[in-house]
Amino acid sequence: MLVFFSIAIAQTLFSILLIRKKQELILADKILMILLLVFGGEFIYSLLNFMYLPQMPDMIIFPFLIGPLLYIYTFLISSENEVLPRRYIVHFIPFIGFLLLALIISDIRLNNTGSPASEYHPGGLLIVNFLSFALQSLFYWLLIRRRIYLHNKNVQDKLSFASDTLSLNWINLVSLFVFWGFVIFFVIDVFFFFWGYALFESSILLHIGMLMAVYSISFFGFRQEAIFEGQQFERFKHVADLPLEHSTNDDDELNRVLDYLKEEKPYLIRNLALQDLANSLRMPVYRLSEIINKQLNKNFFTLINELRVEEAKGRIISSEYRNLTLTAIGFDSGFNSKSSFHELFKKYTGLTPAQYKKQKQL
Repeated sequence: MLVFFSIAIAQTLFSILLIRKKQELILADKILMILLLVFGGEFIYSLLNFMYLPQMPDMIIFPFLIGPLLYIYTFLISSENEVLPRRYIVHFIPFIGFLLLALIISDIRLNNTGSPASEYHPGGLLIVNFLSFALQSLFYWLLIRRRIYLHNKNVQDKLSFASDTLSLNWINLVSLFVFWGFVIFFVIDVFFFFWGYALFESSILLHIGMLMAVYSISFFGFRQEAIFEGQQFERFKHVADLPLEHSTNDDDELNRVLDYLKEEKPYLIRNLALQDLANSLRMPVYRLSEIINKQLNKNFFTLINELRVEEAKGRIISSEYRNLTLTAIGFDSGFNSKSSFHELFKKYTGLTPAQYKKQKQL
């Protein structure tokens, strides 16, 4: 146990230092560091409880902060404005409640050392504590999944490129380690308890899941960049000062968009954003988004990448580009990575670029 908790505490400290080394620390990164401190606090609490201070209640306390902090991090990293609403303080009520309860139990134990610990730490309280954590974890897991789903939809409405740092799917992985890992291991522990085999300790297995979450955070959290702030959006801050072109005819506006895409081929820009296109067309962003989504029945990501695939198809069979590799053609067609080129090309054509080239050469 000492070895395990020592490794867990050391890994947590390393993860905090790793996040701290990021070139630009935003509010979301600071929340992530606080989350890592919570993991470290839980490891230290459990170590003290196991080896030195048995009068401390064997309850889940610090993990009640994991769900709220992970959700707040998800909210901040996926928001265009780095502002945290004050109402979010309500997310910490379960933690405060069980912390106060733990302090009361500890005080009773210290003042009644001659009485059995179970008298001041009834099994019913443990069940309430465990079930409360399971329900809270389920609630935040679902809340985070929904937030990430809406975020991914928002990204596809505004950006034409994809990357791991945009999807935020790694956050689902972290919440999965904490919630489903705890539930599965707790069920196993109860099963063996009723069968008379004390082989598993649910609290230890919870800590294993938490340590896996720390490893995930140290890897993905360090790589995670701000999504809706940074260079790709800084150049659009002056867009409000540009003269806007208005039209009362929806078909005229749609044709203007399609003509511009066909003639100017802005989709060849790898990091093209919806704001780019709106800027070039002198059109409000919300109006351009409305045209693409309602009149073309597509999101911005799909529209631009379909055009990139068509561009790549033409270049693959053109003698003008026969000296280029398929990867080079993909980059020249506007894709920002080899993997996204192959993935999206197959998605829209049913063939890989190599299969498409071979088919056209027959």
